[in-house]
Amino acid sequence: MFFNKKKNKTNTNENNAQNNMQYNFDTNQNNFDFINNQNFINMPAPVDSSINTDANQERGDNIAEVRKNQGIDYNLVMLIIFITIFGLVILYSASSYYSLSEYNNTGYLFERQLGFMGVGIIIMFIVSLFSYKIVYRFGYIFYIVSIGFVVATLIIGSAFRGSTRWIDIFGITFQPSELTKIAVIVAMATYFTKNYSKLDDHKTIMKGLTIGLFPAIFIVSNNLSTGIIVILLAFSIAFIVSKRYLPFVLLVLVAGLVYVFAEPLTRAVSEIGLIKNYQVERILAWKNPSEYVDKTYQTMQSLYAIGSGGFLGKGLGSSIQKYVMPEAQNDMIFAILVEEMGLFGAISLIIIFLFIFYRIFKISINATEFFGSIVAYGILAHIALQVFLNIAVCMNLIPNTGITLPFISYGGSSSIVLFLEMGLVLSISRGVEK
Repeated sequence: MFFNKKKNKTNTNENNAQNNMQYNFDTNQNNFDFINNQNFINMPAPVDSSINTDANQERGDNIAEVRKNQGIDYNLVMLIIFITIFGLVILYSASSYYSLSEYNNTGYLFERQLGFMGVGIIIMFIVSLFSYKIVYRFGYIFYIVSIGFVVATLIIGSAFRGSTRWIDIFGITFQPSELTKIAVIVAMATYFTKNYSKLDDHKTIMKGLTIGLFPAIFIVSNNLSTGIIVILLAFSIAFIVSKRYLPFVLLVLVAGLVYVFAEPLTRAVSEIGLIKNYQVERILAWKNPSEYVDKTYQTMQSLYAIGSGGFLGKGLGSSIQKYVMPEAQNDMIFAILVEEMGLFGAISLIIIFLFIFYRIFKISINATEFFGSIVAYGILAHIALQVFLNIAVCMNLIPNTGITLPFISYGGSSSIVLFLEMGLVLSISRGVEK
């Protein structure tokens, strides 16, 4: 896919050297060995284009030194810090009334989220210091462990509002399904890297896709939103490594038909018990809001908030709907943002996200190894999917499934996993042209 497009080099010798080289991941030496190959395709550039011709002769041995000299992508770091601060400001406004009514402290959820973000940022910088190749060696183990936690959640997990999503270990409560997102990314990237020479074979793509889809079997029954993200994420990664477009085009068409005929399909699926009653009601309420007034209350309040925001909004902290909207600090925080900051605020946030997507995309297509490239792309796909789906829910374009808005919504597990992903991206960015 996009890995076929190489950046033009100004140095002819360097260009020839790059086009005649391919690298394979050597699990014994834990590095990439470069070998001569006239058919160099579908692989990110071996090294950053800023490395001179003399350095090209020692590419295979000096990748670590290159990364040390290049440093992480500080543009991405600044964007992450900026959107984190922006998110905390919006969260305080959206959660103040709920915090006061439930905990007698307007800053209760804000303070907790500040702690989660602080821990997350520390984790991000620590992870960025290490080579991301470590996760290649333990990718499958991490994948299996994450599935084990998800299964354990179904058995001994804590139930909340009709779903069992959390598990307590040594007094720490977390949501294992959040870990599964990054586990799927790493596991699929590991598999496709190990089978790079077989990517022309549709069986290889299908096996990799199966790795990504398998955890969704255990997730979707109790956490439909995360299950949907895992499924879409798996297909996104399979699409980017595959050389065949038609199967994915057909899948998009099928998805379109499912979207159009969601109501009858939901009724059919519910008959065989694949999804729970509350999930069925969410989908049916989305298609027939007048028949499920009590189930569409949150969505209707979101639409009221968005509609009343105008261009510049009512002003920060001046939201009315946060006093009546359930989960204003979580799933519907985008609606509160639009109400208080208007269309201008919504567009500004989307632009910030687009800048973040661009930086991660650039890191992905210029990564020094195939594995790192796929991991970066997977993380990009994960964040982009959540942003799109969260905004779509707030605007009632899709059923209300409880998807959080990255960097903005309240949540400990989701925030820490998000910063863990950012740490991996920053690690991959070492050696990439900034």
